[in-house]
Amino acid sequence: MSGSDGADSKGSYGGEDVAWSALSSLLAGLLLWLGIGWGADALFGTGRVFTSIGVFVGFGLGMYIVYVRYGRGPKTPPDDRSRN
Repeated sequence: MSGSDGADSKGSYGGEDVAWSALSSLLAGLLLWLGIGWGADALFGTGRVFTSIGVFVGFGLGMYIVYVRYGRGPKTPPDDRSRN
């Protein structure tokens, strides 16, 4: 289906789907570990110690997951000529 909406024949908008996927992975990691930190604070009766730790851990792990999924270059097979 080609039209003026910008989509190609597969219905993809280029990198937009990758950007939304990366953003959702980042936010999911952040919110998950924020919730775990908040629950640990409620369980142990601490202030906002584990919540703060959860924010940093969640953001760090979210960035790592985005890097693993999208930041690496394409996997290329080793060059056969270097073996000779």
